[in-house]
Amino acid sequence: KLNDPGAFRAHLHALRSCAANVGASRLYELSLAARRVGDAELATAGRDHLRAIGEEFDRVKEILSSRPITPLRAACA
Repeated sequence: KLNDPGAFRAHLHALRSCAANVGASRLYELSLAARRVGDAELATAGRDHLRAIGEEFDRVKEILSSRPITPLRAACA
């Protein structure tokens, strides 16, 4: 939903959790920082936050997609 700070923050919360689960610390920090932004700053600087998050997301996606997937059983054996 466009122009909905609550929905934006909810999505950032989910992204932050996912970033933490895969060890993407910079994506975690960017998501956390953007989630803490007030509505007025979000209205003026929201695109800047989104751009930074998007760039880091793409970087993390590239790194993760270049790694082989290890089945959980093999990793724990």
